[in-house]
Formats: sequence, C-alpha cells, structure tokens
Amino acid sequence: MSDSSEKATARLGVLWSSLVLALAPVAATLVLAPARSGPFCVEDCVTYPFADIAHLYPAEYWWMYVMIVAAFALIALGAASVSLAPVPGRALARMGNGFAILSGTTLAICYFIQIEVIQPSVLAGETEGIAVLTQYNAHGVFIALEDLGYLALALALAGLTAGLKPLGRLFAAAFWVALCGAVLVVGTFLFISIVYGVGRSYYFEVAAILVDWIAMLVVGGLLALASMRMTRRSLAWRKKAPEGDA
Repeated sequence: MSDSSEKATARLGVLWSSLVLALAPVAATLVLAPARSGPFCVEDCVTYPFADIAHLYPAEYWWMYVMIVAAFALIALGAASVSLAPVPGRALARMGNGFAILSGTTLAICYFIQIEVIQPSVLAGETEGIAVLTQYNAHGVFIALEDLGYLALALALAGLTAGLKPLGRLFAAAFWVALCGAVLVVGTFLFISIVYGVGRSYYFEVAAILVDWIAMLVVGGLLALASMRMTRRSLAWRKKAPEGDA
C-alpha cells in the first residue's frame, strides 16, 4: 500500500520546518548583540527607565526577526509531526504540538512587541510606559514571555520527537537529544527559581536560550535528515511499485 498524500505532505512539512528550526539559532547567533542591562552587561549598559535606547536600534533587534521565523516553523513542525507520527506515538505528538503552539505563539508575540511597539515608540521619543515591556528590563514582560516560550519549546521538542520516535533511529536520536534538553531546561528553571526567587533576573532566560538553541540545531538537523530519507525511500518504492499499486 502506498503512502497517502497526507503522509507525503507531512514528511515535507517536517523536512522544511525542522530545517528552518535548525538554521535559525545559527543565523540568530551571527546577529546577536551583547547584553545591555542586568548582571551580564559589561559596557554601554542601559538602566531604568530605559529611555535612552534609541542608539541601540536596529542592531539589537535583528535576531528577533530570525526567531519569529523560527516560531512559525515550530508551529508548522508541530502540525506536520502529528500527521506523520504513527498511531502509537500520536498522542505524544499531539501533546508536543500543544506546547509548540504555546511556545511559537508566545515567542512571536514577545518579539513582535519589541519590533512593532518598542522600536517605533523609542525612535519617536515616546518612552513613557515602555520600561515594563522593553527587552532591557531584567524582570519585565519581555523576559517573562521568553521564559514561558523557551520552557514550552523544550517540552514541545520532547513531545514531538517522542511521537516520531517509532519511525526510525534518527527520529529516536532526535528524541533523546530533545529529552535531555527538556530535562535541563525544566531543571534549570526549578533550580534558579528556588535559589534566586524574585531576584532571578534573566538567568533562566540565558540558560534556556543556550540549551534550546543547541537542541533546535541538533534536533532540527536530525529530523530534517530523517524525513529526507523517508521521502527518498517513498519515491524509490513508488518507482518500483506496479502502476496499479502506486
């Protein structure tokens, strides 16, 4: 029996979305700017109420455009993974898809606020009220949304790859990498929350980005390679199959 068109579309969806997910952290790292506030800032630091940040535009924002694309790719990967996952893993894939939607939506909103609200407001001299929203506030809305988004991203990758794990060794390898990433991210969140409490600043955000971006690179690469091999095998089978069975 040949693969359904839905499965073929799902394979392509996993292939391209995981490829984007793998390349995004590489591209974002190339344009990532150093910390300008908080405990990791060493020079050209900005402080509350963060009114004097116009000179940091646009260099401080380029990486956000990349991660918005990655957020959309994560949501697409979730939908494609549910369709591609075999029946035994479909429930896990659906749970992962839920976290993928949560993560992708949260991070896209987080970065869109900086691009569509903070940038124009600062350049226009309208700085009142931006302190709680700007990325430079170590305990502001931006950090809170990133914390939630990257926590959900780690769980999403673990759930999606768990659903795809029965499909082969590369999918299984992606699962173990994603699982290690999820354990590290969740464990770090609990550790920092207990040790630092309300003074945790953006320590978790930095740790979560480091772990999640590595996981995105490795897991995305493995999923892209695995789905590419599946697609090639399917095409080879179609060529060999009798015309009436294709």
